[in-house]
Amino acid sequence: MTTVEKIGVSNDPNAETPDWESHNEGEANPGESVPVEYTARGTLDSEIEEGRSIVLFRSERNGTRAAGILTTSAVQSVEDHGDFMIAETRNSIYKVTSDDDS
Repeated sequence: MTTVEKIGVSNDPNAETPDWESHNEGEANPGESVPVEYTARGTLDSEIEEGRSIVLFRSERNGTRAAGILTTSAVQSVEDHGDFMIAETRNSIYKVTSDDDS
C-alpha cells in the first residue's frame, strides 16, 4: 500500500486552491485544487515521475474506506528521501510513502 498525503500548495500553482466555502464538494471543480490537506491510501498505477500525474487506486481517504481514483496534476519535481518521497505537482505538494508489504 502507498500513502499519498497532501502537505501543501505549490508556490506558483497552475490551479488556485479555493477556500472551502467556494469548493463544490462531491462535484467536478475544473481548474481548482482540493482546498484541504488529505491522506489517501491505495495502489499506485505506476512509479512517480516528472511530467506524469500521480494515479492512485484509492481504498482509503483520511482514515475512512473510500474506493476511488486519485489523479493529480502533472508532477513537476520529485525528491527521494529514502523512506519517503516529496512530489510537487502543478498545484500541490505530496509526501508519498510505501509500506514494506506493497
